[in-house]
Amino acid sequence: MTMNEDQSRLINPVMDVLKAQSEALSNLANNLDTKHLTSAVDIIESCKGHVIISGMGKSGLVGQKISATLASTGTPSFYMHPSEAFHGDLGRITPDDTVILISNSGETTEVLQLIPSLKRFGNKIIAITNVATSSLGKHSDAILDLQMKRESCPNNLAPTTSTTLTIALGDALAVCLMRRKAFKPSDFALFHPGGSLGKRLLSRVSDVMNTSNLPIVSENSTVLDAVFKMTSSDSSGLAIVTNEVGKVSGVISDGDLRREMPGNIALSGVGVCDVMNRQPITIYEDDMLETANNMMKMNRVGSLVVLNHEQYPVGLLKIHSI
Repeated sequence: MTMNEDQSRLINPVMDVLKAQSEALSNLANNLDTKHLTSAVDIIESCKGHVIISGMGKSGLVGQKISATLASTGTPSFYMHPSEAFHGDLGRITPDDTVILISNSGETTEVLQLIPSLKRFGNKIIAITNVATSSLGKHSDAILDLQMKRESCPNNLAPTTSTTLTIALGDALAVCLMRRKAFKPSDFALFHPGGSLGKRLLSRVSDVMNTSNLPIVSENSTVLDAVFKMTSSDSSGLAIVTNEVGKVSGVISDGDLRREMPGNIALSGVGVCDVMNRQPITIYEDDMLETANNMMKMNRVGSLVVLNHEQYPVGLLKIHSI
């Protein structure tokens, strides 16, 4: 067997699965019952309690992910294992809660056994299933039908395409609810205070900018002066050029020097004004780190000069500090 034949044996099945799941997602987007979708979103939006999600096996694992996504985007939610529900966890449910039940067949015994209790409590039920006419579908207030033709498993048995579609539906519900609630990055930050994401969303530029030994040179300095300042500064790689009143008039980066300066020029004979960038990208010290992160990505730069509101340089922000 040749190398190409061996690669094909490995790659073709992978591509087949990806294409099958892509087609299934496209089919779901084109055929999802918008009436039931609207009803499901309305039910969740009007829910005064929690959105409780339950499912067995792989459906349960997917349900945990959906619940986590809802909770982190402004919709209080938790996952309940259907079997544990009958051993005390039903006590977690209040009449104000909405329940999403996940079952590909719509006939999962453990899931169906929840329905009488939920009806007695007065909870709204949303079904995610591939069989709208199933027992689960018949007892639900809204049905999100997966519209799946078959699993991408070669035996049409292992939950593969069905779990992909279910996760996608859960994401769609969460995003739709975010838009209805006008859920903003500042709201998102309240539920994600940890890690780099929380740092960017909750911290300001002044919290992490470098303020010591800033590489500042005056407009009458030479490029050699700027190089010395850049290399001796705590923020090497950039020199900030200021005018006679101390406000920023430009910057010189090591990249500017490489692009602008001939290889054999006498640096001591060239003024900084001859090579500096006169339109430096700056940010204010009280701006959020997320704003700074977006500015750096959009302008493809690794440093920002930080100003106070009197337009004087007060710091330097590096991308690795965000």
